[in-house]
Amino acid sequence: MILVMDNATYHRPREFDWITPYKMCKTACVTFLEKHGVTEFTTEREGGEITFHQCQFNQRASKKNTAPTVKELQKAVKTHLQQHPSINKTKVDKLLEPLGHSIIWTPPFVPEVQP
Repeated sequence: MILVMDNATYHRPREFDWITPYKMCKTACVTFLEKHGVTEFTTEREGGEITFHQCQFNQRASKKNTAPTVKELQKAVKTHLQQHPSINKTKVDKLLEPLGHSIIWTPPFVPEVQP
């Protein structure tokens, strides 16, 4: 069975384990990235790209030491979640997937594609 649903918030209830990157502190971001095996990430800063390695994730920035900001770590978490959509699943996804059913979410704010 394939279920077609719109993106109404009441169709996408989330469990306690849902990860919202912009609400995470630096420690939570570092823990998440380490837990999921992210060894480095690249970010853009002052017109150039900087690559941070895992040993730098939790460091504090200083004049001699470049360290990632909370916003950069949150962006790295968000990127990882986008690359691995199986990490964040709604209650509906968790209920239907074990039964072999799929959900297709229609694009938000496009009523023309609603069944």
